Amino acid sequence: MKGRILIVDDSATVRTKFEALLSGCGYLTVTAADGLSALSAARKHSLDLVLLDVFMPIMDGVQVCQALRRDDHYHSLPIVMISGASDRELVGRALAAGASDFLVKPVRNEELISAIDLHLLRVVQA
Repeated sequence: MKGRILIVDDSATVRTKFEALLSGCGYLTVTAADGLSALSAARKHSLDLVLLDVFMPIMDGVQVCQALRRDDHYHSLPIVMISGASDRELVGRALAAGASDFLVKPVRNEELISAIDLHLLRVVQA
């Protein structure tokens, strides 16, 4: 096992695509369809990284990221935010909330795996 990744996206298609890709690369995956479910899953599972969509109902990705960062247990957990929008203000909000990285949809498989591997390597080296 290479690590456990929480995939948070309100699109079932995106969750399924990322889950298949990551499972095929040796990662264990946990999924959540919204921010509240993501926080619940984070409490339930030992996570190595979070893939977090920005725009979701109920609680958006920026709010989820802020909530995770307020908890000392998740202070250094890599959080890779993903969105179809890429304007500077949004990227700035995500990074200010504590995101480790920001990727723009559609994300190429190689780009996603490279980002995940890079952030997990940084955690191991820290």
